[in-house]
Amino acid sequence: GLPAKLFRTMGTFADVYQVSKELEFMGSKYALASSAPDPLTDLTGDITEVDGLVFRALVAAGFSFVAAKKDELNRINIFPMPDADTGSNMTITLRTGALNQLYEPTNHLQEAVARYAEDVLMSGQGNSGTVLTHFWTTLSSLMAEAGGKPSVSVPEFANFLEAAGKAIHTAFPADKMKEGTIVSVVRKSTALGGAKPATLSALTEAWMSQAKTALYETPNELEVDGVFILKDAAAKDPTIDSDSGAKGFFYLVSGMHACTKGPVSLDGVVGPGSVKRMDELSGLERQGEVFDGSEKHKYCTECVIELKEGATTETIETRLSDPKFGDSLVIVSAPSAAGKILAKVHIHCDEPSAVFDVLNGEFNNLKIPIKEKAENMRQQVFDSKRKRYNPNDFKVTFVIDSTGQVAKWTADAYAFVPNPVSIFGQPYSCQLEPPNISVIDVMNRARHEDLQLVGSAPPKGWYEKVFRKALEIPEKPVIYI
Repeated sequence: GLPAKLFRTMGTFADVYQVSKELEFMGSKYALASSAPDPLTDLTGDITEVDGLVFRALVAAGFSFVAAKKDELNRINIFPMPDADTGSNMTITLRTGALNQLYEPTNHLQEAVARYAEDVLMSGQGNSGTVLTHFWTTLSSLMAEAGGKPSVSVPEFANFLEAAGKAIHTAFPADKMKEGTIVSVVRKSTALGGAKPATLSALTEAWMSQAKTALYETPNELEVDGVFILKDAAAKDPTIDSDSGAKGFFYLVSGMHACTKGPVSLDGVVGPGSVKRMDELSGLERQGEVFDGSEKHKYCTECVIELKEGATTETIETRLSDPKFGDSLVIVSAPSAAGKILAKVHIHCDEPSAVFDVLNGEFNNLKIPIKEKAENMRQQVFDSKRKRYNPNDFKVTFVIDSTGQVAKWTADAYAFVPNPVSIFGQPYSCQLEPPNISVIDVMNRARHEDLQLVGSAPPKGWYEKVFRKALEIPEKPVIYI
């Protein structure tokens, strides 16, 4: 019943990759672009006006810092679930917006902010991603309400940041709002007081300084059931010095300030080296602690829809506030480039299908949701502590056809991966090398448009090369899966 053409053909690996923005699991069509974007605007002088190109440089530099610290943020992830995905979620949330700003620059500030906010809403993942979505969509709405100017003075921009920061307390229900998290750092860091800085460098320096102060207050603030959980974690691991989401926001602002002092490297942000494993883009990298049963519900569920006429975030909230659906309900909205209103719903629940059915049947203007996600939080944390195998300890050598659905332990045993998979859509195409491709993401995308999914079997010479190399390992039989 899938609207996709499935067939098998012969082929080889592509040298240059182009990824469509329409393939949502990759985010931006520029994720693997072979050409470099235009250079960032030089922000090292006394910048007194913020336009679209200044904003572009800020968010690109900020993302580069977050992406560089992804592994650290994953490792120190304690709250709300120790599932080691904060860095991955923040990277996923911000990547598309940063890349689209880099490759589709505009000097009009409101256009740049609105497009960035929409990209963050579409890509946002996890609790940290939800907070970032709330902040940037609120900023976009406030600027639009003020006339949507092509540029504003630095003090005006600071006022917008402060107003968006004040509104962050509405990102989560009151009973789920916790001090000592990304929420409090966003609010405190943007509270810049009366007289706002006149230059961009002074603004970002003040923003970064206040973010740092708020960041290191988080261990004394984040309390769960009478326990200061960050202090408790730091007693076991002194490198856990703050909340992970809060630290990610600090890195975001630090990157923005860095580009006012000199060039910021975009290595690892653009080009083929920017996308490593697909499980990074799917938020599947897990390193945290074993699930302790503290989370009430099983699935972190998110859905993006286009609101039908008469539907609002308030009507959705009223409908889903019934405890039978779950808790941690957060709803944010933003206008799309097509002038429609998109709504993103985040909820922790036990039956994601019930949530999807309500959203799609009662509030969605389209036939199916634009995006859906339901992650088993308990399984994620459990997987983070699964036993890791050293391939050298195996008594056999595995040659694994990664297009198959094989057990998780084989991720440690991939010696050779002979089969690539291609996805062809209009107007772009991409070819990705397993095991990095997510079958679920591809099938979900196939519901929205007619895709040709191609499993490319390399020529027999490739197989011969693979097996000869496997057989060179002494005293180990070869098993092909």
